[in-house]
Amino acid sequence: MTQEITMHLDPTRGRSGQRPTFPMPQAPGSPPRLAWGGRIIVFSAVALAGAAAPVVLAQPAHAAVTSQLNGTALLASSDAADPISITCVGGQAKVNGADPGTGPVACSTVTALSIGGGPGANVIDLSGVDPAAFTALVDVQVDADAGDDTVTGTPLADVILGGADRDRIVAGRGRDVIFAGDSDDVMVWNNGDGSDVMEGQTGNDVVEVNGSVADADAFTVNTNGGRVRFDRTNLVPFDLDINGVEALNVNGGGGNDTFDGSPGLAPLIDLTFAGGDGDDTMVGGDGDDTLIGNRGSDTKLGRAGADLLVWNNGDGSDLMEGEAGTDTVQVNGSVADADAFTVNPNGARVRFDRTNLVPFTLDIGTSENLAVNGNGGNDIIAGAAGLAPLIRLGFSGGDGDDTLTGGDGGDVLAGGIGDDRITGFRGSDQMLGEAGDDRMTWNNGDGSDLVEGAAGTDTVEVNGSAADADAFTVNPNGARVRFDRTNLVPFTLDIGTSENLAVNGNGGNDTIAGAAGLAPLIRLGFSGGDGDDTLTGGDGGDVLAGGIGNDRITGFRGSDQMLGEAGDDRMTWNNGDGSDLVEGAAGTDTVEVNGSQTDGDRFTVIPNGGRVRFDRINLVPFRLDIADAELLDLDSAGGDDVAVAASGLKNLIDLAFDGGSGDDRMVGSNGDDLFRGGPGADRMFGAAGEDTLGGQGGEDRLDGGRGADRLDGAGARDRFAGGGGADRIDARGQRLEVVDCGGGNDKVNADVLDLVKNNCEVVN
Repeated sequence: MTQEITMHLDPTRGRSGQRPTFPMPQAPGSPPRLAWGGRIIVFSAVALAGAAAPVVLAQPAHAAVTSQLNGTALLASSDAADPISITCVGGQAKVNGADPGTGPVACSTVTALSIGGGPGANVIDLSGVDPAAFTALVDVQVDADAGDDTVTGTPLADVILGGADRDRIVAGRGRDVIFAGDSDDVMVWNNGDGSDVMEGQTGNDVVEVNGSVADADAFTVNTNGGRVRFDRTNLVPFDLDINGVEALNVNGGGGNDTFDGSPGLAPLIDLTFAGGDGDDTMVGGDGDDTLIGNRGSDTKLGRAGADLLVWNNGDGSDLMEGEAGTDTVQVNGSVADADAFTVNPNGARVRFDRTNLVPFTLDIGTSENLAVNGNGGNDIIAGAAGLAPLIRLGFSGGDGDDTLTGGDGGDVLAGGIGDDRITGFRGSDQMLGEAGDDRMTWNNGDGSDLVEGAAGTDTVEVNGSAADADAFTVNPNGARVRFDRTNLVPFTLDIGTSENLAVNGNGGNDTIAGAAGLAPLIRLGFSGGDGDDTLTGGDGGDVLAGGIGNDRITGFRGSDQMLGEAGDDRMTWNNGDGSDLVEGAAGTDTVEVNGSQTDGDRFTVIPNGGRVRFDRINLVPFRLDIADAELLDLDSAGGDDVAVAASGLKNLIDLAFDGGSGDDRMVGSNGDDLFRGGPGADRMFGAAGEDTLGGQGGEDRLDGGRGADRLDGAGARDRFAGGGGADRIDARGQRLEVVDCGGGNDKVNADVLDLVKNNCEVVN
């Protein structure tokens, strides 16, 4: 004689986290029992006349799905990752569409189902068990075993054991008992199901509740000792008895739903409420809850805990109240179209608007963070002054060429993919360009920011005071760049993975200075703006523009562009600098070149179309490409230097050559040149033009060449040649000097010891 099996749960005993054992030891004549920890499932025994002896379902080592009838109990099992389904076709019970292995069975005679999964990922579907066909069925047991299984129960009262690995269990109608087992499992209640017991056991488990798609649900979540009780209090009421579950995810569906958490849930479960369509009201518990409004004008109240209040594209205008804890309002814009978002203070609250597409408004209170994701499109997201005491901003542009502007607090602004423009505004912000060619801007009055360009060719833009003089410095800081203003209101920018730094001094007599070590880190672009500015580059290829005013520009190392622009500017090359482009533009501009302090330089100057080409052809050669400058001021400094200018420079630039120490040789062009010999024995040839030659110590040879020249030996034993033109020669020095006036009507200041000849008029 076999036994008809009836199962029920003893709710007074048990704990989560243990696998069941079956059968349990039992006293003779007592009903069989299934143990899960200390919780007991009791099977009532009813004798069935004429049935065979009890049989335990065997699972052959290499079979797929096996099934048989044991008395009136239908048994089916798998030894691998097989689907198992039970249906009734033509009044006959079917396992995977076929008769059981023991032969045909009438659906109406089956009193119990026992389903065993294999070690793989089984799909067990009992939704085809129709109570109208299985009229005698009272007991259902499923043990999914190991593997990532999917189990769908019957419309009756089932006991479902998930087993090891990640299972998804949909109990179906009836008062079911689910033991999820090991790993991270999901237990699902759908609208129309009954009141269930859900035991998560080990792993990070989730209970998913899906409300009515048409009607308004009224859901509550409360503590129940160390367990959680979930209720629907309207429509067809039900309750879920939940234990050992980490998260409860509730989807309201249609209607104006209400969700109400309660205090005490924080150590037991995390709540996620999604309202669906309708004007929903969601109240969290005291844990870290997630409230998602979906369509309609929703009210979200986080209560205590670090809550997340979510608006998704297509949702309505919502009220969002974080309440106690550190709460975040998250806004997710259109994935395809450009959003235009604004954030403004509204008294003690925050007003968030989308002003294009489908406009909406969020009324935000008692929330600490606002996270806005632009997603697709060329989005505009803008904060405002006055937000710092109310909320912290985090903007992400997502895909597209986005424009992000922070508020006056410490904001995080991330451009995402695309060529973005990011402005930190007030406060100490993080500007993160991410992928694309981004521009990250600091404006006068902003705070000390962190700036990360990331992938792409990125530019950091700094705009100084419009009225006052800024003092800016740029220095390497390991693999990063440190930018400082050292006067006015000092600040610092910590710059990484950015290719260009564009600094605009604006008004005032600004000082902007780079340094050595910047070349591998960033390229500099300085603009002085209005005022008499001082600009110094780094050791890379920099662009230095003076702007309006009398500016001093030094390229420093690297191949630079020095652009004087309006005003009387001085653009300087120092020994060790690179080959530069020099543009004076409007005003009377000077190009200053300072040679080696110790070695002899060899310089040449030639016309190059409408420009001037200046070269050093020895030591470390370099070249200057000069235009729109009025004077080339060369200081050869130490060593025996040679500076030779070619004819044709008269209408391009005036020359001023200073030999410095050493025995120097200087040759002028056809313009009005100035030569200063220095203390060595120098040789100077003015060539054409009205030149000025000064010996300044040493036994010099001064030849004015053609033109009305001025020659001054400065008191040494010098030799003078006036050349053609009406020259003025000063040979006084109480030493024997030789003066050859040459052609022209020359005037000579000479001593009695001097030898003066050829068309000279001695005037002393």
